[in-house]
Amino acid sequence: MASLARRFRYRSKRPTQTHGSVPPGLVFGPRQNVFAALQELEEHGFGRDRPVLDMGCSYHDFSQGALRVMLDLPSFPLVTQLIAASMAGMGFPEKFELQGLNVIARHYEGPCLEPGKDRLCFHADNFVVGENVFGCVLRQDGRGASAVVLEFRERDGPGHFRMEECAGHLFLQTGEVRHHWSHGIPGGDSGAIRQSLTWRWLKPSFLRWCALENSLCRSLQAKWLRAFVGVSRSLGLPQQVLEQFLIRWMPVCSDAQVARHGLQVPKPTAAQLRTQVAGCRDLPKSLAARLARKCLEGTSGDR
Repeated sequence: MASLARRFRYRSKRPTQTHGSVPPGLVFGPRQNVFAALQELEEHGFGRDRPVLDMGCSYHDFSQGALRVMLDLPSFPLVTQLIAASMAGMGFPEKFELQGLNVIARHYEGPCLEPGKDRLCFHADNFVVGENVFGCVLRQDGRGASAVVLEFRERDGPGHFRMEECAGHLFLQTGEVRHHWSHGIPGGDSGAIRQSLTWRWLKPSFLRWCALENSLCRSLQAKWLRAFVGVSRSLGLPQQVLEQFLIRWMPVCSDAQVARHGLQVPKPTAAQLRTQVAGCRDLPKSLAARLARKCLEGTSGDR
């Protein structure tokens, strides 16, 4: 126990970042005292035999049209305290809303030698979560090149950044790094242990959609989709791109769900096509082209 306490001894200085240029929107906060929160997670089985703990509101069942609450956050008061202290350290309100909060603890251990396989596949966080995604390293046993750390890759450019981590390392992803960079943990022969905590809020619109899905409110869903399609078309996105997006991300629009419930990807009315959003009348050509290309290629692979 004493050795653990020494390993997680709190130091207030921020960890240095030296491996490439820091992506825009990746922000670092003061180092946190994570020892008590990690002990609490371990009491719930977190570790080698239970490498992922999903707490709070989870969207992983949404492909079946369900939103579920996993482990109840009030059962993790020390984890909640860590989140509150981290938020305050980053300049956010210390008191936060539990509704829609998704918290994930992850444990990585041992080599990952399968060719082409990453420990955490490189991806950009799903659009159903809010703009700010927070992370805190709970344990980092590796040193230097042997450390298992989070890396960032520019999606349409050569940018690459490898974090230099330690226990208590606090960071925030927002803006460009959320949408134009992917993050993940590559494979390799290192056996070093890395444990981390990620938290973010699901968007209120997504929570509302899930409520409609759970109660099978097809008429309201269709009305919502028609409005979305109408505004999107008025901004210049072609129908094919919108259908690809909706079929991929809205399960009730997929073939199986259409066969079961009779809901199809709706085309907007003429009035909806004339709808304009104040301040958003035109998408930049580069963004429109990027959206079209990514949606037509499909978004189920690495992002």
